[in-house]
Amino acid sequence: MRSICIMVMIICFSLVFYSKAHAQSDSSLDVQRLKSDVQYLKSRLDSVESKASRTEDYIPFVLIIFGAFSALWAQNTGRNPWLWFFLGYVFSIITVIVILVKNPRSRRQSL
Repeated sequence: MRSICIMVMIICFSLVFYSKAHAQSDSSLDVQRLKSDVQYLKSRLDSVESKASRTEDYIPFVLIIFGAFSALWAQNTGRNPWLWFFLGYVFSIITVIVILVKNPRSRRQSL
């Protein structure tokens, strides 16, 4: 009977130590997985930031196109093209909306 009790105690201790060792190996796997996930997210962020910086390089050209469109419209309707160029450059979308609203009015007046 005593030998059975000793065997049961040995099995219980071995299970406790095995579960602790197993838990530690699971934690190290979790840490490795988290590290790889963080590295992946960093690479994705770098990719997005590089695309965003390339897009920002085109903003001055787009503003110049808005300004040129505004100046061309002003020149065709007898207004000051330089004023409308700078308005189009600085207030790009707002200026184009104003032009789209003013254009039908000026056409109706000229008819």
